[in-house]
Amino acid sequence: MKLTKNHKFRTDEIQKQTLIVLDEKYKINVSNFIRQAIAEKLEREKETIFKNYKEVQCYFKKINECPF
Repeated sequence: MKLTKNHKFRTDEIQKQTLIVLDEKYKINVSNFIRQAIAEKLEREKETIFKNYKEVQCYFKKINECPF
């Protein structure tokens, strides 16, 4: 079973150059960097998400697990 899926997202030129520098100069795995950044953002805003969206909260209670 494949756990990851390919997604396309838009970046501006400065963001693209930053990701290239992270990859080439600092040898940082850009895919993992993006995944960690998204996970951190979701963790920071989890309270707001649950507070504003009752249906999301009810859904996670039904399945009894939270993906973040």
